[in-house]
Amino acid sequence: PIQHGRDDPAFVTGQGRHDHAPAPATGPQTRQGLAEHGQQTVQFAAADTALAASGTVTLELAAAGVPTVIAYKVSGVTAAIARRLIRTPHAGLVSILLGEEVMPEFIQDDCTAERIVPALQALLGDEAARATQRGHFKQAMAMLQGPADGPAAAAAEVVAGVIGRA
Repeated sequence: PIQHGRDDPAFVTGQGRHDHAPAPATGPQTRQGLAEHGQQTVQFAAADTALAASGTVTLELAAAGVPTVIAYKVSGVTAAIARRLIRTPHAGLVSILLGEEVMPEFIQDDCTAERIVPALQALLGDEAARATQRGHFKQAMAMLQGPADGPAAAAAEVVAGVIGRA
């Protein structure tokens, strides 16, 4: 997650659950080290925008209302296999749900600093773009929400319906 509008922006790197070794957080602008497991919610709440790998973290960022740019690159062999298996035009879960690109995606050959940095800068500098993403996030979260009374009430209704037919 990245904070904007400060003289000393904070950059926080996170370690995925399946990573074996943390990526080094280097450079003069790195203010904090790796995010500890369980601290994501606090860090997401403090972020103005994020750069994330595709996957469930994009849904977590959307739920937290954090405008995001997605970047992901795998080996050539993995990419060739994925191209044969994956039939969706989007990598981000929110984009898949809504059927349109919500978070800018930089996948494989597009996953370069020359392409990602301008997208992050544009998102950081454009409140309307951030608001548009947040509006899409609300739509996606509503799709995932389920019944207003929660899953237990929905299950009870199904059981009551089955019992009523018996």
